[in-house]
Amino acid sequence: MGTQDRNNPIEATASAAATGAVVRRLQDTIGVPCSCGTAYRVIRAANDSPASVHFVDIRIDSDRHYHRTFTEIYTCLQGNGFLELDGS
Repeated sequence: MGTQDRNNPIEATASAAATGAVVRRLQDTIGVPCSCGTAYRVIRAANDSPASVHFVDIRIDSDRHYHRTFTEIYTCLQGNGFLELDGS
């Protein structure tokens, strides 16, 4: 994404669409149950690529799980908690 894209949401959306990605505004996204809680899939890459952006409301009793084909990166936007990695 170029500098112009970051300054203009319409250009950013057009750039993502040109690559085949699906881009949604958070308020237009329906929550989907997942092992962690509820996921809001705002950006999904084309061709089942493992790259995507989800906002997730994580439950206190979320299920342990792992992914063989992609890596999850978490950023806490609100609240606090802990993340278990490799059993620790």
